Formats: sequence, structure tokens, C-alpha cells
Amino acid sequence: MTEYKIGNISVIQRPSVRPQENDPINPYTPYGPESKELPKGWQKNPERNSLPLPEPLIIDKDVSIILRDGTEIYTDILRPADNERHPVLIAWSPYGKTGDGYFSLDAFPPYRVGVPYEELSNLEKFEAVDPAIWCAEGYVIVNVNIRGTYDSKGNIVWWGSQDGRDGYDVIEWAAKQAWSTGKVGLMGNSWLAISQWFIAAEQPPHLCAIAPWEGAADAYRDFLGFGGFPNLQFCNWLRDCALKENGGLCAVYSIGRRMAEDVPAMLEKYPLWNEYWEDKRAKLENITIPTYILGSYSSQLHTAGSFRAFQQIKTDKKWLRVHPYFEWYDLYQEKSNKDLLRFFNHYLKGESNDWESTPRVRLSLLGFNQDSVVERPEQEYPLARTQYKKFYLNDLAFQEASSKKNEIEVGTLSESKQSNTPSVISYNSENDDEMIGFTKTFDEYTEIGGYTRMTLWVSCSDNDDMDLFARLRKLDANGHLLTHINVPLKDMPGCQSKEDVPYYNVYRYVGAPARLRVSHRHLIREPKDGEEVELLRDHKKEEKVTPGTIIPVEVGFWPCGMTFEKGESLQVVLAGHDMVLPETKSDAGFKLPTLNRGTHNIHVGGSYPSSITLPFI
Repeated sequence: MTEYKIGNISVIQRPSVRPQENDPINPYTPYGPESKELPKGWQKNPERNSLPLPEPLIIDKDVSIILRDGTEIYTDILRPADNERHPVLIAWSPYGKTGDGYFSLDAFPPYRVGVPYEELSNLEKFEAVDPAIWCAEGYVIVNVNIRGTYDSKGNIVWWGSQDGRDGYDVIEWAAKQAWSTGKVGLMGNSWLAISQWFIAAEQPPHLCAIAPWEGAADAYRDFLGFGGFPNLQFCNWLRDCALKENGGLCAVYSIGRRMAEDVPAMLEKYPLWNEYWEDKRAKLENITIPTYILGSYSSQLHTAGSFRAFQQIKTDKKWLRVHPYFEWYDLYQEKSNKDLLRFFNHYLKGESNDWESTPRVRLSLLGFNQDSVVERPEQEYPLARTQYKKFYLNDLAFQEASSKKNEIEVGTLSESKQSNTPSVISYNSENDDEMIGFTKTFDEYTEIGGYTRMTLWVSCSDNDDMDLFARLRKLDANGHLLTHINVPLKDMPGCQSKEDVPYYNVYRYVGAPARLRVSHRHLIREPKDGEEVELLRDHKKEEKVTPGTIIPVEVGFWPCGMTFEKGESLQVVLAGHDMVLPETKSDAGFKLPTLNRGTHNIHVGGSYPSSITLPFI
């Protein structure tokens, strides 16, 4: 096994699995270089009425690229059939090259997340643009099998500087080809967006613009170790299914022929910040080229990174569009593609369109049971006109607050402390049915949007650490819990009403999450008075707590955007377990293990002014 080191740290690797031909679950097209023209009207899957080609295109399969360390990888190139030079768009991920690979819109959620099969050609790499549409618009699409995946040589890596260098090499290779104008862009969602941060940070000379459409920017802080809490459940699912070990189901993350970086094992061995995790943080400050970022609230992986990246990249040519849907749905909408085309036409073709007059921020706010505010023009994020108001956690009463008739203890949020006498509110941290909530009811139309944080005074007599979970939720005027529907009902055949929509995070958004392992409470930087920003932990050390000791902790929520009519309420809920719907049916049985034991105490009133600061627009 070839040793792979990041800094002075040896990276744990495990065997990957050779792809199999004719695998119905993990479609694989065996290695076979060829070049052929596909005529106008050609369909990849006529039996399913896949999108016919609007114009002829040429596909060059399994084209070899040699990276700087001598590793050979393969790509499929799809280009207009006119023998002219065109700008290049690269799709970078381990998800196959041209409509093969395990991941597809058919693989997980029902209804294909509202994207009909006939609207795509099935030539697209998962989470990338459709070559049938974009070649007709005069672009070359380069779908790469990254290092170690399928027939590409080398060992699989998860993002980081190695991925960035590989991407740099492919961009510079593509810029020199006979079919290229030398203008190269990166595009795509999720993994394809995450990789863009790392590649663009390497500053390849011919990379002219990027479009990371929802992508985490810091693997540890954004999802693997969000709040200091190791999310082994998610990355074990990616790894074990990918490697088919111990009866794994199929190749979910990627498959190859050699070794694969074992990120879950690294998280177990190195739960604190070190050189390895620093390498998995994109150097956003190095990105200086035009950037079109997509963001949403519904992702359990990408929300924090998308908003943070918009604020931290060092270019004045940056745009953020926050949509009210799930990422896969928005990615393939005709309106979204036309918008993206304007962006790339301007920076890769030099087209004198009106792109630069596009509002720098288009902000959506979720209505849940009401119509949402959709892509309202703004100038910055967070909004300069945001008013931050502190509300104290007060007075518990027992009240019904869930559409499923579950009872939770509910107190109020008030702008003044209602009691000078300290009191304690408790929940059993090991019981998933126990949670406590604090509610603010609005007497006029209200918008909440931006960063929210809580200051909590907490204690636990049974343990020297605590895993705290929180959610911002919306209640209707009757106190019933609401969920936002992420895909319009009209695009989900079989769903006649909201009640028919599956209870998966892909389709339903519960509210902005917060998570904190108390021993990881130390912040990189303490916010200044009156400053409301994302709270980032350094994760460099554990600070255990003497059982029974009362301490203050700062708890930060992911960005939120919500509207409330008169009589509706915002509720912050605290518990010893995560309060999120499963992403899809494939992880419906997952439960995040915690280190919680016994009773968690939230101290309020008097000398323990537990509070939440809300961003009012």
C-alpha cells in the first residue's frame, strides 16, 4: 500500500472494490476509449423517453490525463460537433462519468425530487449540468473520474489539497486541447461544489469562473464534526457502502480498484483539529475569480459552507442565490440553467450581457404554511439592515405543540427577564421523546433571517460532557408544528396535498439546526459586543466539565430564513438527540449516537440569563 500523508499525519486507507459490469445497482461502463458522433434527436434511453439531443455532439470516451505525480485518470469529453473551439466546463467528483455510477435521481428519493426523467438526457454526471443542453449552447463538458475511482489510477481521496492539485492539472490540460478556447469553468452541486473550493484555491491560470451550487467548505466543521459532535453515522454510510465491506449494500460514495482514504477512521483516531482536518478546510481566502454560489436552508451538509464561502472569498465578483427548494430540484430547473448560462457566457465567452447587474444576493425566506419570499434582491449577506434582538428563556408550562400530538415542555421567549430567581429546566438526555421548547408569538408580519445564537447556562450531574441539540421551528396560529415542503407539489405526481409528501429531509425542512459537544465549546474568536456572526470552534482541545458545575456556552445555529404571519410562532427546541428527518429512505434507520448520560439542566433567570439572539429583517 502506498503511504499517503498530510503534513506529518499518515492517512488511514482501506481497499476499494473493483466495479462490475452489468451491475443493475451500480451501472458501470467498462474502459473502452472511442470517439463517436451522436446525431440530433439521439436518445440514450428511448424506452424511458430520455431527452433527445437538440443538436449533434461528439463524445470522446476514456480520454487519458496524466497528473503531475504521474497518476493517470480518465475522462469523458462531450463537445459540439462543429470542430470549433469552445469554453470548457469541468464536472469533478467520484460519481461516474456519463450517466453511470451508483448515484442518480432514481437511486434514493421517490419522485426523482421533482425532476422528470424526460427532462434530462442521462448523459449528465450526477449533480452536474446536462451535456445535451450545454453542448447545444456551445460548451465542452469534461466529466472526470477523479483519482482512484472506476478505471482511474491512484487511490481515492476526499477533497483537500491533493484534490485541488489534481483539479488544477486537469484545468490546465483542458485549456491546451484543440477543442478548447482556453477558458475553463467549474460547475456542479454537492461533492462537485465542495471540490470547487479546493481547486479554485490553487488558482489555476486558466480557471476563469466557478459555480459551486451548494457545497460544504470545511469537512470537519460543516458536517463530519459539526459542533464537535462526530457524525460517524453519515460518513460510515458513505465509506462502507462504497467499499462493500461487511455486507455493504452498494457503491454509494465511489468505487475503484485500489485504496480509498478512510475518513471515518481518521475521525475516530483524530477527533480534535490537526493538520489533517486543516487540509479539509478550503482556503476560501485564496479564491479571487468570479463566483456564483447557490445556497439553501434545507441541506444538512452544505448550508453553513455556502453562506460562509460567500462572505470569505476574496473577489468583488461574487453572487449568492438562496432558493426555497431542495438542491437537486433547483439544479435542473430551466430557469436555473438559463441563469447559470448568463453567468458563464459572460465570463467564459465574453458575452456583453447584463450579468453584472444581477443583484449580488437573491434571498429566499421560507413561509412553511404560507407563500415563501423567493429570491428577493439584496446587496449583502448577512443583511446590513438586520436588527438583532435578545430574548430570554422563561417560564415553562406544559402545552401541546406538535402536529403529531407529542407533548413537550414549552416556555416563552421574552425581551426582559421575567424572574430574578434562578430556576432549572431539565430533560432526560437519553430519552428521544423528551425535549423542551421556548416560543415567541408574533403580533404582526415578521421576517427572521441570518445567524442566530444562544447563550445557555447548563449543567449535568451524571457526566463530564454534554451533547446539546437545538432547532429553530415554526408553529402555526394553533401551535401546531410546521415543515416547509422543498419541492412544489405540482412536480411530485401522486402527492395531492402536503400530507402526502414523504417525511424525508429531501422533501421537508424542519428548521435551522444547532449542535454542540460542550467540551468543544472554545471559539476561534469571541464575537465583539453587538456582533452577530457564525460561531466557529477551534476544536483543538477538550474542556470537560465537573459534574454538577454550571457553565455558560454559546450555541450557534446555521443560517435561517423564515416568515411569520400574525399569531404564528417561532420556537427554539432543545434536546439530547438530533431532531432531523432522515435524508432519504436509505438512511431512515440511522440514529446519531451520543455520549449523553442522565439529566441535562438548562438554568434560567437571575444570575443565569440564558437567552437567544434572533436576526430580524
